[in-house]
Amino acid sequence: GFEVWDSASNAGTWNEGALITVAQDGVNKYSGSYACHYTSSGSATTSGAAHQLRQGDLVPVGQNYASVIVKNAAAGAFSIGVNNDRFLTFDGTSLTDTSSEVTSQYPGSSLNNYRLTDLGSGWFKIELWFKLVATSARDFVLGGTGQWYIDDASNKKAGAVLSLNPDNIESDGDWIDASSNELNGTTTSATPLMVKPQTSGTFTPVLQFGGVSGSTYSGTGQSGYWRKIDEKTVSLEIYIQITAVGLATGNATIGGLPFLSRVASDYTAQALIGGAGLQSLTGALHGNVRAYNTTIILSQTSATGDVAITHANFTPSSYLQISAVYAIN
Repeated sequence: GFEVWDSASNAGTWNEGALITVAQDGVNKYSGSYACHYTSSGSATTSGAAHQLRQGDLVPVGQNYASVIVKNAAAGAFSIGVNNDRFLTFDGTSLTDTSSEVTSQYPGSSLNNYRLTDLGSGWFKIELWFKLVATSARDFVLGGTGQWYIDDASNKKAGAVLSLNPDNIESDGDWIDASSNELNGTTTSATPLMVKPQTSGTFTPVLQFGGVSGSTYSGTGQSGYWRKIDEKTVSLEIYIQITAVGLATGNATIGGLPFLSRVASDYTAQALIGGAGLQSLTGALHGNVRAYNTTIILSQTSATGDVAITHANFTPSSYLQISAVYAIN
């Protein structure tokens, strides 16, 4: 890349364009011992980017990262580009995208992103992420008009695959690998190493008689919501409203629970039930979730214990509101 101007010997490694004056400056520097005092004059290039200071190394084909620390010494426009064509111009305070010069000369090339950072005391850092499509490497060029101090500059191919270096991360957060691929596309045929577990969702509860469904529901009368309280506990909210009981007979249950209950022979969890439109009830409604099951058994209390409710207790206008918390495996 361009030399870091931290010793007097570095000045000899720069190549000067026509009528360009390059001198060391040990006073006006951002870091190190020296900066490059670059004074441009003479005729403009064919692209309109006046005066060039060419780099000894070449810009490789593919994705590249370039940066320069620069300060304006006298009015003018500072240019960054490839050969005689510009990617960006800088007026001392802001950047202008002139990348159409490069992309028209080298179709398929692109200026992916760029960033300007104010370093204070008139110094700015210019960074650009770009893609060069050409038959071979090209010169990386600094040019422009006026006078400039250049404290550090470099251009290099975007580094090792997935290396989290500045040259691999564009200003909008996209990653670039060493094969010139932008890693911001849509993933296909890929399996993640770990999927974030779902903590809530919906399900469709089913009213059953004797283990058989067949009731007709109202338009919104068959809904269920679940939420995990922790890894081994889930809570449910269920709403059932029917418009026809159906032909099934037997004890009433609610099936279709989203998780199998805890596998333990003595396990039972209670469910709270509210409802209306039922008939021939003699006690309060309640329910339970038994071990290794995905159903809620519906019953009513009596003087001697729980009594199952059946199809006979339901009418075409019955509805149930159920809440339950139970353990899962």
